Amino acid sequence: MRNALVLELFFATRNAVLIKNAEEYYRKMYHADAITWNIRDCHMADTVHALIEFLAEKNPNVSPKVVIWVIHILSPIVSGTYSSPCLGTQLSLG
Repeated sequence: MRNALVLELFFATRNAVLIKNAEEYYRKMYHADAITWNIRDCHMADTVHALIEFLAEKNPNVSPKVVIWVIHILSPIVSGTYSSPCLGTQLSLG
């Protein structure tokens, strides 16, 4: 039962962070602010870090492994290295 509660708390916390970040993202996007790209990528990175920390705390004797599949839907190039966001000041996880 305790594991289920810990898992539910993790999900609830991540959902609260998602709502906060989505509100900021859409508010900035409405005003056509280019920083929305960074908000999105920072949220994704924070989520991955939170998941890794959660897994490490849950199983301290096992090194957590996470597989991330990033699809750059704005370009036919799978790697975002040469996309316009990477050529400026915007972050890119791809």
